[in-house]
Amino acid sequence: MSKVLVLYYSSYGHIEAMANAAAEGARQTGAHVDVKDPGRDYRRLTKWCDDDRRCDGSRLPTANELEAARYQGRKTAEVANKLHVTSATLAAVDA
Repeated sequence: MSKVLVLYYSSYGHIEAMANAAAEGARQTGAHVDVKDPGRDYRRLTKWCDDDRRCDGSRLPTANELEAARYQGRKTAEVANKLHVTSATLAAVDA
């Protein structure tokens, strides 16, 4: 099983939704996926003005954008599976 790390920073939530969709796509291939967000505390300080827009005017991703992110996640996991990249392989290269 491949391991995929989705690391992102999202100030307003749009990229967070895209990252989660990419992770979902990678999981569909059987990959173990970790999603990490170093900007989580910042987002807690922002507020929504309505259901799909923040007060700064940013928006949530569309259904098509989320499906594209899922596709990218699936492709990333497929490439990782084909390469059979593991932490042991990376450690050997790093030595």
